[in-house]
Amino acid sequence: MNEGPGGERTEEASQQRIEKARREGDVPKSREFNSAIALLSGLLAMWVFGSFTLTSLKNLNIVTIKQLNNFQAEPSIIQFFLGDLFTRFALIISPFLIATAAAGILTNYLQVGPLFSFEVLAFRPEKLNPFTGIKRLFSRNALVETIKAILKLIAVTGIVYVTVQGDLVYFQAIGSKGVSGMLNYIAGLTFNVAFRVALFLLLLGILDLFYQRWSYSEKLKMTLQEVKDETKQTEGSPEIKRIIQERQLTMTQRRMMDEIPEADVVVTNPRHIAVAIKYDREVSL
Repeated sequence: MNEGPGGERTEEASQQRIEKARREGDVPKSREFNSAIALLSGLLAMWVFGSFTLTSLKNLNIVTIKQLNNFQAEPSIIQFFLGDLFTRFALIISPFLIATAAAGILTNYLQVGPLFSFEVLAFRPEKLNPFTGIKRLFSRNALVETIKAILKLIAVTGIVYVTVQGDLVYFQAIGSKGVSGMLNYIAGLTFNVAFRVALFLLLLGILDLFYQRWSYSEKLKMTLQEVKDETKQTEGSPEIKRIIQERQLTMTQRRMMDEIPEADVVVTNPRHIAVAIKYDREVSL
């Protein structure tokens, strides 16, 4: 292992360092990837439950208008009306909420595995240090986040322009399609734009996932001195280990020398070894 100039972090993180970071909630994950999967899941739910949702919203609109015609402005009636309206609306959009929530949970689990850490919520004084905040503003991760934001802005703008430009002829004639045709067109156009944006975000998320793991590995790298210190903490100081081994060897040799007078035969090799043999009739029988 070689240490770079100035004590640079050139050594791969040990398992102990990785586990410590994980206990603190510091794990590599991509928010871009999570967002892309959540958006795709919501679009899938829209594709499956779209007709049901539109029909339910139309029925809810009709029921609401009828209730407003006979509405009495009393506190209890207003409370019941708003509660019923919110409940109906929540049930209508529940497939989208469930799909996106499930996708978010599953994606996080696939990225970091089972992880429950309360240390993330712990107060850390260094977070209040203004110099630390300024340093983060000009860090490599801040630059990457800026580049991603610019790419998303350009991509979304381009996708909207290309999609609308492709339907420009139909868009100009939409006024003759009536309210229903106009709503259907807007819904279809919105779905197409969102789907293309989701595909772009998925590609960006995959690239970001690889970057986050690489950046995480770089962040946890250790200096040679940190590796030595950690080895001392886990395995003990090499000097102390050598002293313990010498004492164990001395005790073993002393015990052997104490047992030589009780031997019946001593077979020796003048240069290398000596073997003491004791014959015990009771044990032999």
